Amino acid sequence: MPISIYQHFSQYVELPVPLEDIKDFILKTGLVSVIVRYPADMNEVILKGMLQVFSDRPPYASEDRIMARIIYPKGADPYEVRLACCKEMLHLLDSHDATAYDRDLVSKLVQEITLPMEVSMALPSIVDHAKIAHALCILLPIAALKPLKEAYDAGKISAANIASIAEIPEAWVRVALLDRWTELHEKITSSGT
Repeated sequence: MPISIYQHFSQYVELPVPLEDIKDFILKTGLVSVIVRYPADMNEVILKGMLQVFSDRPPYASEDRIMARIIYPKGADPYEVRLACCKEMLHLLDSHDATAYDRDLVSKLVQEITLPMEVSMALPSIVDHAKIAHALCILLPIAALKPLKEAYDAGKISAANIASIAEIPEAWVRVALLDRWTELHEKITSSGT
């Protein structure tokens, strides 16, 4: 049985986890041929990132290839960009039921993801919101988090210091520093993918 992305990255102790490593892991699954990331003019209050997946056939190729394009707002906070790009790459591993695969579903998804989690949502929106926690598992692996949390609990390091080391938003570092995070992390990482 192939190792899950969560198992693979849970043992990383060196931070920050390079986005290229995540990209390489996903490319090796064969689910997608190319992953590109680039900034675009978009409202970062509404969308932190967006994934487009499509197939194309270059003139020199005999088969189609699956392309993934991750778009994020120009000028966005680099730590927010890292989290958003990781989250969008993880969506490449989602089942078809959990994706918005046509124009109407994409429109509905964009409307729903701007709502608080308490509001009733369809499956793609729920997956989109939850995938942020999944991205946190990858970008702040448990093996790297444990010594940092010990230092944080001892007052030797701040959440802002950890955010700087991991290159992720401080608000999400604070989530990972909660005592309940270990249990949630275990549920996420044992779920597969």
